[in-house]
Amino acid sequence: MHSIKIIILLLLFTGLLTAQEIYFCNSHTETGDPIDARNTWSIKPWGSYVYILFDNEGKEFDTQLNYMFVDRFIDNEYKPFDSKAINIKEGATWFAYNYKFTQPGKYRVYVVNQNQKELISGTVTIQIESDYLQSRQRTNSLYYDETKIKFCERVIAGKPINSFRKMSLSSLDSTVHVYILHKGEIQTPVFVVDVWEKPVRSIEYDKFVESKKYALNPSWDHAFFKYTLKKPGYYKFNIYNQSEVLITTGYLEVVD
Repeated sequence: MHSIKIIILLLLFTGLLTAQEIYFCNSHTETGDPIDARNTWSIKPWGSYVYILFDNEGKEFDTQLNYMFVDRFIDNEYKPFDSKAINIKEGATWFAYNYKFTQPGKYRVYVVNQNQKELISGTVTIQIESDYLQSRQRTNSLYYDETKIKFCERVIAGKPINSFRKMSLSSLDSTVHVYILHKGEIQTPVFVVDVWEKPVRSIEYDKFVESKKYALNPSWDHAFFKYTLKKPGYYKFNIYNQSEVLITTGYLEVVD
């Protein structure tokens, strides 16, 4: 009886080793073994790549064309977020896709073949690097002391039109022009913009929304970019230069 139990355990263990698997990893070997695989990843605010490796337990895939679906957990359920068509080599028993995650959240990733059969699925949690956010310089460089920020409907000939501190999503199609004016050359080829939200019943803007990068002419004394708001709320915009020195901060109230 004892020997039978051992055999059963060995069979179960072998089955676990050969089961279909999906890995979220930093890299992989030439034979399809994942390197640094985990189910929680920290990314840069503008996104980072994570390899998604599909292991078909040593068996060839039935079809060369397969589809990878990415669902994001929203409102207590997984909803369609992204999809990719993937061609794999004939006879392949595994494949990896270097996928760029750009938003924090919980995701379900699965593969469907041409016969609409779901092959493998797995979940991963994506979060923003806390060290990155904490490393932002909180004080302005003296060079940017007199920099001004305005929220407006549009910018014409370098001038902001109809500036405001409170906007309606419906009246402006959810898009605001953010105008930056400096006393001299801005001296950065890119704006790094962190957007924060003040949660309900909170006094702090401590809910990170996202980070964006915008290219500009460093020799100009002004620049602007367009930003789309997704919902009403109170928002803070921190504008940094390419060295992550804070240039200026602006606050905007958004209503329906």
